[in-house]
Amino acid sequence: MRAISPTNVALGGISRQMEAFDRAAANVVQQTTQASTSDPVQISSAARGAGGSSDSAPSAGVEGAMVDVRIAKYLTAANVKVLQTANDLEKTVEDLVR
Repeated sequence: MRAISPTNVALGGISRQMEAFDRAAANVVQQTTQASTSDPVQISSAARGAGGSSDSAPSAGVEGAMVDVRIAKYLTAANVKVLQTANDLEKTVEDLVR
């Protein structure tokens, strides 16, 4: 069985988040450049509560796409920190071995 390195996990995470960022950014562009034929609607908190939880539903609209962009940004930053920590750990192990 092959060991999974933190570097490979972090690089995979960065790759996935860059793809998610690209999709979300394209969604923002699409949402903001297409002609709107409907009037904006305000949904009350009572109506949102009656609609049930949408935690697992994909984000819709420009607001959801902007949130997705932010999430991808923060998850990419977290994976970069994993890379930095793995590098620091590797240096520490090399110093201990010497």
